Amino acid sequence: MTILRTHVQALTLTLTLVGGCGEDEARSDSESTSASATGATDGSADTGTSHAQLQLEAEFWQQVAICGEAAEAYSTAIEASENSDLTVVAHIVGVAPGNVVQGDAPEDFYAEVNLQLRVDVHLRGGDVGALEVSAIAGHATATTYDAILESMARRIPAGPVVLLLDERADFPGVYITTGGDLGLWTRTLRGPVDNPIAADACLGHYGDEVHASFFGGVLAELDELIGLLAS
Repeated sequence: MTILRTHVQALTLTLTLVGGCGEDEARSDSESTSASATGATDGSADTGTSHAQLQLEAEFWQQVAICGEAAEAYSTAIEASENSDLTVVAHIVGVAPGNVVQGDAPEDFYAEVNLQLRVDVHLRGGDVGALEVSAIAGHATATTYDAILESMARRIPAGPVVLLLDERADFPGVYITTGGDLGLWTRTLRGPVDNPIAADACLGHYGDEVHASFFGGVLAELDELIGLLAS
């Protein structure tokens, strides 16, 4: 086996990768221009953000959106935060290549993308100004990985993200989300408080029922989640 970067699996997810391929996911700049021209506003997601911007961000998140089940499931956001190494409010400022493993067969390919973050507020844990969070690029292949990174770099979300994080044992200084897809929250086309690394096809990973159980009620604004975790 050829290993492009030393890999000791530390992610606490049991994965079922959902449909789609890297060629379809890495969209062209011309598509971005077309989407930016729509200019509609989706008030259900964010009254200050255009529908076109949220659509571009949806294309960002779909590169790392998977169906997963955490090995350590937490019943509430407070419990997950209390068991995390860090809980922060941050902005994504870039993307970088992450852990990549190429097996002997071309289709035996595993890749991650590292989201580069500027920390704005520390809610729990240590005081760091910048960090990287690894996410699984579930649709990537050896031939589409670079294009996916480039596509994501053109679609970096403008709004803040709330993250519950654990430091990886195999890559010190790099973090993973606590509790799988329930460890990253932001506003998206799906709603004002959403876990976008849960794919659309994943039943029981997002929506009012999940949020009501995890938060103790459906949240209408991201600031409500920040207040909950800061209390």
